Amino acid sequence: MILWAFDGRAHEAIAGPIGGERHAVGPWRHRWADAFERLVLVECGEKPSPRPHAITGLLSDRPRSGSPGKFTAEQVTPIRAIACEDPQKSGRPGTHGTPTEWADEAAQRGLVASISPRQVGRC
Repeated sequence: MILWAFDGRAHEAIAGPIGGERHAVGPWRHRWADAFERLVLVECGEKPSPRPHAITGLLSDRPRSGSPGKFTAEQVTPIRAIACEDPQKSGRPGTHGTPTEWADEAAQRGLVASISPRQVGRC
């Protein structure tokens, strides 16, 4: 995204190939542009390059408002997998599971202590 922005491509021309939205490109483009001079100074320093650390910090998510997530990516990923499984694999009848069944299965497998069907639906 950033390299294409340096090439002068429009937001739409960047968003399409990466499967993103046009409005998501602008904040990253501006964030990188705002930090560019600082990154150049970091790179031109005489000490061993702290560039990787500076770039990682720049590309990391910024703090968001609201409470932190309750479940980790390590928990969410197998919960999503449960939703994609054939319910009969878990001994449930039918061909399609429900959020209530997915929540129950996630707890039975020990992925979470408890999770609501609504929260499973958000995963």
